[in-house]
Amino acid sequence: MPDKLAAIRFAFLAVACFSLQAPAFAQNASGSISGTVADRTGGVIPDARVVMKNEATNAVRETVSNGAGVFALAAVQPGTYTVTVSSTGLQSWERRGIALTQGANAG
Repeated sequence: MPDKLAAIRFAFLAVACFSLQAPAFAQNASGSISGTVADRTGGVIPDARVVMKNEATNAVRETVSNGAGVFALAAVQPGTYTVTVSSTGLQSWERRGIALTQGANAG
């Protein structure tokens, strides 16, 4: 059974929503990243740790998914990010090279 748990990888049940928008009175753009953490069968993963690291500055932001597996990180600056999702007893999931640019929507 532990092998089966170790083989489960995290995925975003819903397409992760990346959006950036320019504030009306500032030159800096910010956006957000959100999604739902789920296993391969579609079962949501509550209390999963979601870490987002800026690849250029090494700045780290993190949050935890709620009871429905949903997470959100607001006020994300443009850049290239690595997102890592982990939960006790399950294999971590990581995606590198997520590029967020001013005014872009990626998903």
